[in-house]
Amino acid sequence: MRNWLIGQALFMLSLGLSSLLVYWLLGLRYFYLLAMFAGIANIVLIAGPICAVVLASAVALLDSPEKLVGVIVFFAVYFQVESVFLSPRIMKHTLNLAPLAVIIALSLGGALAGVLGALISVPTAALVMVLADEYLVQRKPAASAATAAE
Repeated sequence: MRNWLIGQALFMLSLGLSSLLVYWLLGLRYFYLLAMFAGIANIVLIAGPICAVVLASAVALLDSPEKLVGVIVFFAVYFQVESVFLSPRIMKHTLNLAPLAVIIALSLGGALAGVLGALISVPTAALVMVLADEYLVQRKPAASAATAAE
């Protein structure tokens, strides 16, 4: 579980820093607060980033429609990059899960239980991998050693 939290912290940091840079380049008011909120809200899957998009879009709209378009384009690109590139690599590194396993876990979790399923799918997949490694892979050599001794 600790490694999953480290992975989530990396996601939060990547969104917060990239938001800070883009908001600053767009000249968005309160860019530092909006970026900090986006990073912190990213811990809550799906609902957190949606709140960050809505809040940043509202602030951008108060300035100009061009800034609103910039914020929406940034989030669209960022979340594509996160889901295709960052998520499989960070989860592979922190949880030792293959990128395909992360994608399958997210797909199955989301399809079976919606938002809640997506929230718990990757930690559950990591738990299943640890249990499988501990009880299926680790016990085989011990079992074969016991049969060899007989």
